[in-house]
Amino acid sequence: MKWIGFFLEAAACAGMGSWAAFQIYRRVRLLECSVSLIELFKSQLAFTMAEPAEILREIEQKKTVKDLTFLPVCLSFHQNGMAFPAAWRESLKDPAMDVLTEEERQILSDIGDVLGSTGLQGQLDQLHLLQIRLKNQLDAASQHYATSGKLYRSLGLMGGVLLVILLW
Repeated sequence: MKWIGFFLEAAACAGMGSWAAFQIYRRVRLLECSVSLIELFKSQLAFTMAEPAEILREIEQKKTVKDLTFLPVCLSFHQNGMAFPAAWRESLKDPAMDVLTEEERQILSDIGDVLGSTGLQGQLDQLHLLQIRLKNQLDAASQHYATSGKLYRSLGLMGGVLLVILLW
């Protein structure tokens, strides 16, 4: 019975380390999808000049942005009568987006303010600047995952082993 307790303690610590590494991975994945989202918005705006909600309906079905769970929420808010920029900002409060930093959420929030606010070229230019900012955040997050992801998994496992040794 004692061995089962030791095993469960070690497994719990290893699980915590893996969970911490996975949170960093989720952040990287959300940023990758966000960069793709801006690229899709730019191309759709340039070719169709459609309303932001109409473009979002088309983009939402693409596999490159499937991890952005706030997109269907935004469309739902908009269909219920909320203005697009307000629906966009409100949908970013989705708990799945909690892994992003405040700065990254602000950049995503700015996308909603840009869409439909100026002429075509102004929107494309502002989206390009937001995309550059997100790419910088993505590079930093990727580097953080490369250095810390393995560290968190290892620390979790080693912490579990240390706990078992101390409790022995």
